[in-house]
Amino acid sequence: ISVDVRHLESGPRTGVGVATEELLGALFRTAHTNAFSVISNGWRAAPDNLSTWDALPGVRVVRGSLPNRMFDVLAVGNMLPGVKRTIENADVHLSPHMLPLPKTSTPRVLVLHDLSFVRYPELFLPRRRAWHARIRPQLQAVAAAHIVVPSGATARDAMQLWNIPQERISVIPWGTPHRLIHERQHAPDEPLILFLGTVERRKNIMGLLRAFVRIAEVHRSAKLVLAGGFGWGSDSAQEWVRTQQPHIRERIRFCGYVSEAEKAELLSLASVFVYPSFYEGSGLPVLEAMQAGVPCVVSRATALPEVCQRAALLTDPYRPEEIAAAVLSVLEDEALQRNLSERGEERARALTWNACAEQFLNVLTRVVEEAV
Repeated sequence: ISVDVRHLESGPRTGVGVATEELLGALFRTAHTNAFSVISNGWRAAPDNLSTWDALPGVRVVRGSLPNRMFDVLAVGNMLPGVKRTIENADVHLSPHMLPLPKTSTPRVLVLHDLSFVRYPELFLPRRRAWHARIRPQLQAVAAAHIVVPSGATARDAMQLWNIPQERISVIPWGTPHRLIHERQHAPDEPLILFLGTVERRKNIMGLLRAFVRIAEVHRSAKLVLAGGFGWGSDSAQEWVRTQQPHIRERIRFCGYVSEAEKAELLSLASVFVYPSFYEGSGLPVLEAMQAGVPCVVSRATALPEVCQRAALLTDPYRPEEIAAAVLSVLEDEALQRNLSERGEERARALTWNACAEQFLNVLTRVVEEAV
């Protein structure tokens, strides 16, 4: 099995990177009778997990040193003979991200995390849209032997937007990410409302900020913490906060990207976790919050209802007043807090990376058998 992990070179761990690392760690444990060739590339220092994986029995890391933008261009032009040989020596290739590769006869299993860039292109920077155009993800999906998606919502998008036949798609839910655990210590008299994720338009940050203004009218001591890297639209969100009255402005904090330890501490302090995203293919931050026992309020959009099931309150992301009302109902009802906390922990325990890896191995095995 050859695996392309070049996307792990691109800085701090976010959703796709977390899913890849968790999946491969479980897959290497589950499929220990198989051999893996892990393809990596980059001119900066290699990610730490590559040396860990390379030391595992049956796992071999093949690393190049080209700038990845050049790699993409050469891959589209079918001009990477070394990488091509590595893939052609495998029975099946796994692409955990839609990065371009040279053409080979080896069947490819492609992971589509979401199709937000197709459904809502206006939520992405022009240079990001140009990158999607350059790597031609739809052609990659059409050419793949099989597609894996983390949710039924993403499967429906692949069928509706790209006409991928249903029989070529497998829905395999992601597991709950492993994380540091801190004992819950939130203060009921000073509610902390937490958001984890990239601060960008797709996550509906402005809707959350407007909802917080309504919440602050009722809970004068409530605070809002937004933890995550800054994406497109974060500048306008921060500028909007600077224009607010002091009693609002001083209670909103943008943390930027946080470490695993900092994330664990924030989750232990949070009274409620809010994730009002317009579009999600999976929603890993929600699973982290549920695992920590934090009551969750999420948007009634795309994959989030199926990921959370009955373990979160669902709201319309286009109605800040509805988001605010849901958060207030959690803050003011201890029985609801306990109910959501218990259901969330139960749901998070049910989704494991070992189960995810076993399903991936079944797909990879079936693709090899069909190719033969």
